[in-house]
Amino acid sequence: MWLDLKCKRMQAGNSITMIFSMARIVSDCSPSMTLLPGNGITTGTPPGVGLGMKPPL
Repeated sequence: MWLDLKCKRMQAGNSITMIFSMARIVSDCSPSMTLLPGNGITTGTPPGVGLGMKPPL
């Protein structure tokens, strides 16, 4: 996953940089909701979030 802003790469990452594995995330979510093919789970932002830049973007 990545985000380009005005042709400049601002954020880039993949599931390997996540704190928890996808299997763990699905396992933790599934007791409280029914997960179906195509559902999305919001996990946060990859490295490079604009507020952490100097100056913030």
